[in-house]
Amino acid sequence: MGSTIKLLRILPLFDRNGAVDQYIPVTAGFGAEEEDAALRRVDKVIPMKKWAFTQHCIPEGYTGISINHTTTAERAQAIHDAGLQTIGLDLEARANLKEVLQRCDAVAYNMRNPHIKQIRSVTNTICGLNVPKIALGVNTRDDYDLTRAGGYDYFLGEFYLRHIFSEGTPKAKLGPIQANKLAVLAEVTRWQHESTDNFEQIAQIVQRDVFLTLSLIKMANSAFFGSVSKVNTLKDAIVRIGIKNLTSWSTAILTTAVTEKRTPEIARSSLVRARFMENLAAAQRKNRWLAFFTGLASVSDVMLGEPLKEALQDMHAPPEVERYLNYHDDIGYLYGLATAYIAGNKRALTSLVANDAALGERLHTAYISAELWVGDILHSIE
Repeated sequence: MGSTIKLLRILPLFDRNGAVDQYIPVTAGFGAEEEDAALRRVDKVIPMKKWAFTQHCIPEGYTGISINHTTTAERAQAIHDAGLQTIGLDLEARANLKEVLQRCDAVAYNMRNPHIKQIRSVTNTICGLNVPKIALGVNTRDDYDLTRAGGYDYFLGEFYLRHIFSEGTPKAKLGPIQANKLAVLAEVTRWQHESTDNFEQIAQIVQRDVFLTLSLIKMANSAFFGSVSKVNTLKDAIVRIGIKNLTSWSTAILTTAVTEKRTPEIARSSLVRARFMENLAAAQRKNRWLAFFTGLASVSDVMLGEPLKEALQDMHAPPEVERYLNYHDDIGYLYGLATAYIAGNKRALTSLVANDAALGERLHTAYISAELWVGDILHSIE
């Protein structure tokens, strides 16, 4: 059963200054042709990639591919001959390690590997001290301090995405513009939760924020809708987007604006999680909006810089959302699926999917769709 679950995740690779240097796709469980097709779709969203952590194929548009402990020296040579950058990943001691490592343009190290010092020593000897070093699993301040001092060049992990807020952490101060956007976001949440479909009421709420209004008009004219005719008014934009989808789009736009003073990756990761859950809910005929909002709310403490309970209050979250974040009820089950998938926890996924093979197959499709949607959102509001 576990082999039927296909994992495809897009992870940020940060440089030493804390900025996102590249996004990298990580895949598992795909056949070569399936992986090629999946990564080609992702390439439409994130076309500039330095390295790709892929195992089987070399899709067009990618400038790198990983070499791991299962890679043969012959395959490493073939990749090298193709003029592609290569990255050593999950390496272990073996007879032909030297031949493989000599073809690496960078090496990624798992900070949780108990033999990391020995591996680092061997790779330094073979690859040289100047080869770029990527630290994987940088999840805490100690991890970060250790890897920075250790001379790593790139970092991947939760440290850059999630801050731990204690109950005594003071509430973050939002500027008046951000506060207004948060107020509008609360209204957007209320209209969906109350199933409001009054066009005039919705338009009045949207018009309270100029950025939201202009962004929705721009969004309606984007390639996402595939229309050649241009809309110039909020009314026409709402008609094209559709009231059914308007809440998610508006929430996404406001979320990126509220988090503008923090790393953009926070907004991006929260929106991917939200849309991913919405896609899963739609397939299972569950409440799409509650699933979307639960995914968004799961990182609201990071977005707003305050404890989760306060963040949920400020976002006017429906009362049941807190239950869902504790994995209760049907939406809580979808939240468990989404978090396990995004974390790459195949064991948890296998348990959650149980004998539902169709659900296992649907996960990566729902995730890719979420990445495409978020990519279009961010591109349209730049």
